[in-house]
Amino acid sequence: MYKEFESWLDATIEKGLPVGKGLCFNIYDDGNYSWSIDVIISSSFDTDDDDWATDVVFSSEDAFSFRQVAEWDDVLEDAIQDMLRYLDEGKYADDLKERYTGISTGFVDGDLEHLYIRE
Repeated sequence: MYKEFESWLDATIEKGLPVGKGLCFNIYDDGNYSWSIDVIISSSFDTDDDDWATDVVFSSEDAFSFRQVAEWDDVLEDAIQDMLRYLDEGKYADDLKERYTGISTGFVDGDLEHLYIRE
């Protein structure tokens, strides 16, 4: 799944992401083992309060959709691994880490996992 995620994220970034404090990959359970991920940019970022991700200034138009026969926690772990890989070796990894104070992910109705926090 990584290559497909990478292509989607590159295309999303190339369309232009606005200035903000935080970036969040929202994960959705679309039912019947279908899942999707979108990107939001927030005007705030707070490691102690996940509500920062509701201060949305941008939401990607197209979601990355995929099918994975797994429970939500396995989907989350796999997505985190793909996101961390992108932040390590992706085409725009350095740009994202320079541009945003923090990068997180999680299901829209759950807790956030922090993937990157600028020191």
